[in-house]
Amino acid sequence: MKKSIVYYLILALVCASCGNSVSDVELTRAKTVCAYHVDKLLLPDKFTEEKCPQKESFNDIKSRIAANEMALKLTDCIEKSDPKGRNVKLVYKYYTHDIFDEDVFKGRLTDAQKKEIQKKLKDELTFRTSANIKRKGKASESSSNFPLVSTVLAIGALAMSLYLYRELREVKRNLDTKNKRRKEEIGEIGRRLSQLENDILKSKKQITDMKQQVLNNSDTIMNIQHGSEKAIEPDQDKTIHREPQKEKTIATELYAGVPTASCFKATEVYSAKTIYKIILHGDSSGDFEFIDRPEAVAIAQQSKTSFLEPACNVLNNDLPNFSKIITKEKGKVEKRDNGWHIVKKAVIRLA
Repeated sequence: MKKSIVYYLILALVCASCGNSVSDVELTRAKTVCAYHVDKLLLPDKFTEEKCPQKESFNDIKSRIAANEMALKLTDCIEKSDPKGRNVKLVYKYYTHDIFDEDVFKGRLTDAQKKEIQKKLKDELTFRTSANIKRKGKASESSSNFPLVSTVLAIGALAMSLYLYRELREVKRNLDTKNKRRKEEIGEIGRRLSQLENDILKSKKQITDMKQQVLNNSDTIMNIQHGSEKAIEPDQDKTIHREPQKEKTIATELYAGVPTASCFKATEVYSAKTIYKIILHGDSSGDFEFIDRPEAVAIAQQSKTSFLEPACNVLNNDLPNFSKIITKEKGKVEKRDNGWHIVKKAVIRLA
């Protein structure tokens, strides 16, 4: 829309100035007349006509001066010349005066020769609006009509520009209204997304709490089961019979939670915080692995960094969601004063 307004403004300016512009045909004629009189001064026997013939062309002129190298150079210069504009005054001044300041003319013509050529050019060069430049005669009827036509066109272009400007403002108002509505819709979508994120966080917290409750319940059930096994049956005679004391069994498996400073605090009792199992190979060494049970996995899901990485090398640590933890290679531990020290980490895979 803005381009259209600029186009019509340019059109108005062009139309307003067209009455004082030189056409392509007139420019070619001006060059031909200039070349004719320059070559006539140098080769008068080749150019017998007092004025440049109306049908004379550069080919006709060059055929007459084919044997004169300097005349050919001056003629080529005139034919290829560019007055840097099409204004009548500018073109008239260029071919009656300025062209003789070109490098190719320097030293070729005397001042008297230049004045003689300029006099003939001033008498012979004519354009549609040249009456004002030659300072004689009166303007023709056709030339007087150009300002009127230009004014009418300029007014029409201005009216068109105003109309297009109003249309542009209306389109801009519509776009602003649509953009405002879209911004409001985007803001509403953002608020809904924020609410959904809050709901998701609350749901995750509820799931974590439920998992922890399941772990606590499992631990309670296991403690109850252990207690029932240790119950002593009453003797009908209320006489305490002491059975022979059994030899104390040596534990082959221990249970532990997260290691501290690469060291497990292991016990023989499985608890809600148990996630690793140590298989002993004597009193001072053993292997360990992750216990792939739902309650242990639930603990590890809270933070791989806190519960897995201190004791394990995770093969696929980039897996965000997992429900199983498989021990691919057991780790190694040694008995020390502060507990069971990790000699070699276990290798696990998330699934």
